[in-house]
Amino acid sequence: DCSVLLLNDQSISRVHARLLVTHPNKNLVGSQHNVIQRPVVLLKDESKYGTWLEGERLQSGIVTHLGLNCHIQFGVFNSKFRAEYAPLVVVSSGQEITDRTSLGHVLLQLGGHLLSHWDDQVTHFVTPSLKVTVKTICALITQRPVVQAEYFTEYLSAVKVRKPPPSLSTFSPQEEEPSLPQGTLQLTPRPERTSLFSGKIFFFLNARQVSIPRTFMSPNLVYKDFFSSLLLFLCLVEQGYNYLFCTSKFHLSLH
Repeated sequence: DCSVLLLNDQSISRVHARLLVTHPNKNLVGSQHNVIQRPVVLLKDESKYGTWLEGERLQSGIVTHLGLNCHIQFGVFNSKFRAEYAPLVVVSSGQEITDRTSLGHVLLQLGGHLLSHWDDQVTHFVTPSLKVTVKTICALITQRPVVQAEYFTEYLSAVKVRKPPPSLSTFSPQEEEPSLPQGTLQLTPRPERTSLFSGKIFFFLNARQVSIPRTFMSPNLVYKDFFSSLLLFLCLVEQGYNYLFCTSKFHLSLH
C-alpha cells in the first residue's frame, strides 16, 4: 500500500520513507523574466535500517530537502536512486480565459508551469487550433510538441492510475490557417527544421526592418513582424525555395 514499491530488498521497511512534493500556485507562472520555480521535494525517513542522502544517513523522522540530482539510498543494499527534474513548461495560444485557467489547474497538479510568451524553456505548445502565430513557428522550429489542452487532462488521469502518458499524436490540433492548404504542415518533430533557415538569405529594404528585435537565434534568424509569412515560408523551403524577399510591408517574394 504505497506509491513506490521496492522489491527484493530485505532492508526496506513496510513504511520506509515518505516523499512530499510541494508546488504552490505561485510557481505556476514564471516571473517577469520567466524564471521558473521548481517544485520542492521533501523526504522523511521512517525506517528501521535507514535512508542515506549523498552517503550520509538521515535522522529518522526529520524532514530533509532533496536537491537536484542528489543520490538517495533506501536501506543497506541496492535500492539506490537519483532525484532528477523533468521540466514541464507550457505556453498556450488561442484559448478562452476559462480554458486557460483549467489548463493551469491541471499543470499545477503535474508540477508544471504555464507561460504567456514563448521562451526557450518551453517544452509544449498548447492551442485548440493551428494558426499562424509566433508561438507556432517557434514550436515547429524547436521541435516542441503541439497539442490540445485535453492532452494534459488525460496525462493527469494517467498519472493518478500509474499508467504511461497518452500519445501526443492523438491530441494534435486541427489546422485552421487559410493561407495553407489542409495537410501542408506536419506537426511531428523534424530535426531538419532546427537549421531550416541556415544558408537562406533574408532581404530587407529599410533599416527599420533590420533593427527589429530578434525573437530567437538557434542559429535561425527570425523577426516578429513577418512571422505570419514564415509559416508558409517554412513549408515552401522544404520544397526547395531558397530566398525570402521582404518588402516594406513584409510581403513575400519566393525564388
